[in-house]
Amino acid sequence: MILELCFIISPIHQPYLTLFNIQKIIIDQLFIFAKKINSKNYKKLQKKFKPII
Repeated sequence: MILELCFIISPIHQPYLTLFNIQKIIIDQLFIFAKKINSKNYKKLQKKFKPII
């Protein structure tokens, strides 16, 4: 899934995307994924990644 995501947002197609943007998009995807699995893990992830976002 993350590999597909990197392919979609590859710098060739959108050069204005920085590494930070890519990192944030991947983290957002992780949040969505964690929310689907269960909300307890989502809360843990949110605490862990809060400084990055």
